[in-house]
Amino acid sequence: MTSRALSQDSRPISAVCPILVVPFHEDGAVDYEGFTQVIEHVVGAGCRAATLFGLASEYYKLTDQERERLVDIFLEVSRRYPDFLPIVSITAHSSDVATREAQRLTGLGVGAICVMPPFFLSPDLAAVLDHLSLVCSAAGSTPVMVQYAPTFTGARIAPQDVATLAAKHPNFQYMKIEVQPPSSYIAEVLRSTNGQVQPLIGFNGLFAPEAFAHGLIGIQGGPAAVDMFQVFWSELLSGDVSASERTYQRFLPYISYWMQNLDVAVAVEKEILARRGVINSAYCRTPHARLNEFDMSMITRFMDEFGLKSADKPTQ
Repeated sequence: MTSRALSQDSRPISAVCPILVVPFHEDGAVDYEGFTQVIEHVVGAGCRAATLFGLASEYYKLTDQERERLVDIFLEVSRRYPDFLPIVSITAHSSDVATREAQRLTGLGVGAICVMPPFFLSPDLAAVLDHLSLVCSAAGSTPVMVQYAPTFTGARIAPQDVATLAAKHPNFQYMKIEVQPPSSYIAEVLRSTNGQVQPLIGFNGLFAPEAFAHGLIGIQGGPAAVDMFQVFWSELLSGDVSASERTYQRFLPYISYWMQNLDVAVAVEKEILARRGVINSAYCRTPHARLNEFDMSMITRFMDEFGLKSADKPTQ
């Protein structure tokens, strides 16, 4: 693999673009100060963009008032960093609500909007595509990303449908592709949209080397180990196949185990962030998956493997 031209990594949404977790106090209240620290953590690791209200943000466990305040904090902190792009996801299942939210967010000055296709009660494909089209229109000139996660939502969209939507909406520029494996879907989306819709992947980078070879421009994983992912992405960009493959094979056993259950993956992210001193508590609102002794020991091995120092350990 040769090194990728820098122009292919120049879009604001590219490289390592984590999904922000929302920390809580031990009593279950949102830890807004801790959320600020999560943002600072990913900016400090060199990330140029991040997303709020992805699945890892546990948006489904937040009140409307909490969501609004989190958006305000996200934008306020982001304004301190001119080169950092705040992305906010719209997860409403009603097109009326989603379009109003798109207008509100663009008015607030978000850098981009991510929209999750509606899936509750299994709307048909025409209704899903109409929903996405309405949100793109409501967003105006603000870039839009569509999160395609059929494993979690059951909503399936063919690449040709992506192309039809892209032809109608120039601001539809990104897609978070979470099919397993993603490479053929990535290649088909790039081909059918003539490169207008650029692909990122979630699942904490599973299948990243193969996806990169097919045109991947970024990874949207959790924020806990963004520094590790930055190293991995630099190796991919440089064309150092041996180095990137070694790094991938090192983190693959951990990520593939944790990503079998989204609730476990979120709990792991929070545990690592708490151990690193980014947040004060790994609390997850109930109901949630509880990490067992094996999970905890695996987190310790992962942090040791990649030099992610706990806050109470001296820096060497």
